[in-house]
Amino acid sequence: MLTNVLKHAFPEGRQGRILIRLALEGDGHMRLRIEDDGVGLPADRREGSLGLRLMEMFARQIQGSVRMEAGPGSRGTVVVTFPGPDAAKR
Repeated sequence: MLTNVLKHAFPEGRQGRILIRLALEGDGHMRLRIEDDGVGLPADRREGSLGLRLMEMFARQIQGSVRMEAGPGSRGTVVVTFPGPDAAKR
């Protein structure tokens, strides 16, 4: 995911910010959020792209899921949710 952001979000040397957050939520799931304030992903490329399909495949390998969120301006967010470290004990 991060490689995709670095490759596509800031073309032609454009400056920007990337936020990576990993947190254990109260429901026992881990949530990995990757946000950027880059050029954004065109609406017609948000579903079915190779990058998104790969992220979904990797998430399934850890019993997780992926969702894309639109943010203000061109900001985009990818959220991967997966079982936390105590999931095996439940």
